[in-house]
Amino acid sequence: MNRSALISAAEDVLHQGCALLDNVNDESYSRKEEGPWGSSIGAHYRHVLDHFLCLIEGLWDGEINYDHRSRNREIEGASKPPVALHEM
Repeated sequence: MNRSALISAAEDVLHQGCALLDNVNDESYSRKEEGPWGSSIGAHYRHVLDHFLCLIEGLWDGEINYDHRSRNREIEGASKPPVALHEM
């Protein structure tokens, strides 16, 4: 897969994430669920977004290293994602 096709595919998935966020209210976005991870939708979304941003930045830099991705924790606790949507 060439770089352009990979970026296009990543954009498609990120647009799906935006559609999800359009259908989630603030309380649901930031509510931590019980269970082994106890994470919110926002925490999971932030985790996925961190990986996509790392991928796209790595494509331009010539090296993709997920261990060195930034972890923008503001996104997961935001009262729904003007911050997350802006990050995209």
